[in-house]
Formats: sequence, structure tokens, C-alpha cells
Amino acid sequence: MNIYWDKKKKRWTHLKTDRKLYWGKEEKKIASIANIESDLSFPVIVKKNKIGPLVGILATYHEKKQFTGNIKLFLTLQKQLASKGGILFIFTLRGVRKSYITGYIFNLRTSKWVKSTFPLPDIVYNRLCKREEESSPLFQELTSLLKNKEIPFFNPHFFNKQKVLSHLQKDPVIRRHIPHTIPFSNRQHLQYLYYKFSKVYIKPVEGSKGKGIFTLTFSKTCITLQTQNSSHKFFSVTSCWQAVEKLLKNKKYIAQEAIKLNTHYNNKYDLRIHAHRSKTLWKITGIGVRVANTNKITTHVPQGGKIATIAELDTELQYDQVNTITNRVGHMLEEQFGLLGEFSMDVGISNTGHYYIFEVNSKPMLFDEPEIELDRTRKLVSTCYELSSFNQETHG
Repeated sequence: MNIYWDKKKKRWTHLKTDRKLYWGKEEKKIASIANIESDLSFPVIVKKNKIGPLVGILATYHEKKQFTGNIKLFLTLQKQLASKGGILFIFTLRGVRKSYITGYIFNLRTSKWVKSTFPLPDIVYNRLCKREEESSPLFQELTSLLKNKEIPFFNPHFFNKQKVLSHLQKDPVIRRHIPHTIPFSNRQHLQYLYYKFSKVYIKPVEGSKGKGIFTLTFSKTCITLQTQNSSHKFFSVTSCWQAVEKLLKNKKYIAQEAIKLNTHYNNKYDLRIHAHRSKTLWKITGIGVRVANTNKITTHVPQGGKIATIAELDTELQYDQVNTITNRVGHMLEEQFGLLGEFSMDVGISNTGHYYIFEVNSKPMLFDEPEIELDRTRKLVSTCYELSSFNQETHG
């Protein structure tokens, strides 16, 4: 059956006058009428007089486009949910009220986003683009509302690299898979690194896509500082620190031991692992390979990295080990940072065959591999059903 959005009267309706329909966490009633004037219809499946799950995606406000973010992901999730009878809408922090939310739903017939009002959803997926939004009063009000209404809110915030790696090191198994990592903010840290390591990566604690990363390579005669686009030599810790301090720009950074990685045609590579929840376990959705370009310091595609496949590698992947690491990481993350539906990891394989976790991301971007991205969205839909207590196998 269909439900309809009446733009004039600003209400949702349905044609089954002999049947009561409810939706959202608070099971709000949908008005039934004899004649529908609206042409904005949305397919649903009814189970025990309720439709859903009603899934809200929290996105970043945009002055001209109303909202912004990973639109391709939003559309794919909407279509997959609709095919199972679920409903997805996008909203921003500005649209939240105590008993309803103003948001946007995509109409497949017109291929346009329609502004509508919705009851409080069964579940919310956080896809905010900007970290500062998660420290705003509006965000705090939303999280408080969701907690009071017992509405699941997954991937509740961005990860802080330092806090994530520090927490993961509490697990005795995972600890062996994390490179030596310390805060990096002063000359004393640089002095320590100079005597301890031959090479380190300096990374912004709240960075992404390889932005802001640079390396320091130490020898007896000099320190080489390499950014994504340039290289400079310094002949004392003091002179090096003067240059490094300008790059830090008063932001928080970590220093991470550089691991001698396996190579693909003489260029280092690492793995992009996407993981999803499956009831009480964390499983791998897919694994992509990213190969650094010649003379580039990271494998990120926006920084010149190339895409490869596991089949192209000379190394045979140890799937049992990777699965174990992924499951333990998922449980450790939820223990410290709250409910998750997905995460991704950047994992390297050393030239001795050891696996190292470089970073963990709470809001994975689109995977360049279509098969991984498609499976990812399917797993996210399953998560929405699971966490909202809808059973997608019997729904309908």
C-alpha cells in the first residue's frame, strides 16, 4: 500500500479508511481519508498496523541545498529500505522538535526531495559532516531527546584518533596490531622521536582523507620533513621544530611509528576494511586495497593513491586473523564510544607479514568498489531493522 504527503494540509494520509495505521517510535497515527488529492505517494508494508522502520538520517545543514552529505549513500539506502517497506528521511539539527521532525524524503516518481514533517523515528543514523556540529547545543538537545525516548542513535560521533587508538590498546590482542603512537605537540616529543625511531607519521587527531599528514625521517646527520607536496631537510631538532610548529597550527596531532609495509610494484599499500554489525558480532563487509603513488606519503585516493584488488597482491590475506581483529575492534569501539552500525579501518601489512591498524573511522565515505558499497548499504538496512526491532525477514 501507499502513504501520501499532502503538501497543502501538511499531513500524512492513507486510503484504508477501515484500517488504523501507526508509525515512528511513539506510534503516531496516520490520518485515513476517502479521497487523496496528493500525487506524492510512498510505498510501505504494514505489519500489525504499523509501518516502518522509520529511519532518520542526521545530515549537515546547507543554506542553499537544505542539507548536504553523502547523497549517493542516502539515495541508495532510501531505495533499499523502500523495497522492504521501510521509510527513510533526511533531517538536520534545525528541524528537530520535541514530538516531530521536519525533514526530507525522496520521491522516486518525481526524483525530488520533498520537505515533510515526520514523527520521531524508530532509529537515527548520524551522518553529520562537520565535527563542530557534534559539540553544538542543538546536537546535545537531540541526543538527550533520543535517549529519553529510547530511540537508537548509531555512529553517534566522529572518532578522535588518539582516543580510539589509546582505548584499543587496552585489548591484549589488538595492542599487538597498533604501531607505537604518542601525542605530538612540542619539541620534547620531537626529540623523543628522533632518538626512538627512524621514521614517523605525524597525523592530525581529527583529520580525514590524508589531509594534514606529513612524515619525519631521522638519520644521524639530518631530519627530513615530507608533506604531500614537498620535502625539506633540517640539521638540528630545533630548526626542524620551528618548521613543524608552523604546520601544526595549534591543532592536536599524534606521531605514529612508520611501519615497513609490503609493496605492490614497489609502492606501499594498505587495506581499507569496512565492517558491519551482525547481531552480536562484527563482520567484514569488504576489503579494498589502496596503493600509494610514487613519492607520495599516504595511500588515500584524494592524495594520489590508486585502487587495487586483493587478487592483485603478492601476499595471501590471512582472513581468520583479519576477521578476529575486526570483531574485537568493533566490540572495543562500542564499549567506549556508543552504539555503532558500521566502521572502517586502514590496515597495513608489514614486510614480515604482521597486521597493523593505522586508523579507524566512524563515518566511512563511499567505497570506490561498487560491490563493497552495495553490500555496505544492504548491511546498513539490516542494521536499521535489527536495532529498531523490525524483522525484515517477516516484515509484511
